[in-house]
Amino acid sequence: MTRIDPSELSALLDGELTPARAAEVRQAIADDPALRREYEELARLDDDLKAHAREAVFQPRVEIPQRLRGPRPHVAWIAPLLVIMSLALRLLPLPIETGVEVAVVVILVPYVLRRLLLASEQERRALANEIAASPR
Repeated sequence: MTRIDPSELSALLDGELTPARAAEVRQAIADDPALRREYEELARLDDDLKAHAREAVFQPRVEIPQRLRGPRPHVAWIAPLLVIMSLALRLLPLPIETGVEVAVVVILVPYVLRRLLLASEQERRALANEIAASPR
């Protein structure tokens, strides 16, 4: 049997040795009390590090806010309204149609963005409160 290198103890824990070499290292650990203590210490450290790594894994949680501030528009009446408005605009002269469409976009985009920002802020505050309330 060849001498056991300390790095082989770690390789044994990680399953990186060939089956024949792993058998030799296990036999050496069984025969040598000092090597056994070193291996057991390394195994404890390995278990501790793996346990800490499992605890530290980031697990994202995505939730859609239940309520947004203000009245909630419903897609069921907004979509048909936009279709009707689009058809009605076709009856107007092109410059007026374009002006109305631009006005709708100028009003609608900031409104939607504001709603999304409010929802995001509410979610951030709720998460911060949850983190503050959780035991350390």
